[in-house]
Amino acid sequence: MTPDGEVQYAYTQAKKILDIYKKLCKGEKSAIEDAVALFHAQTKHGKEMQEYQTLFSTAVQSIIGKKEESGVASLFERGGTVLTADTFKGMEDFEIISYLVVL
Repeated sequence: MTPDGEVQYAYTQAKKILDIYKKLCKGEKSAIEDAVALFHAQTKHGKEMQEYQTLFSTAVQSIIGKKEESGVASLFERGGTVLTADTFKGMEDFEIISYLVVL
């Protein structure tokens, strides 16, 4: 996600995203203290995360939209559809296990 809420890489580009993370973090043994201090200042030590919650929500909506697109597209393909009752419905279907903030 870009700071202005644009999805820069879709969830379908996981390998590319991980390659970028690897390149950004290469040679770093731990978080960069100046960046951590800036992040804590901007978020009041994680108490004001609305900006990041909004970005997360946008990312989830992008994933849901992509799932719906592939399901709808499959209606016109041989072999049936991939739409199921178990498709993602919203943010409650996702959990953040890790994140990387690039400042």
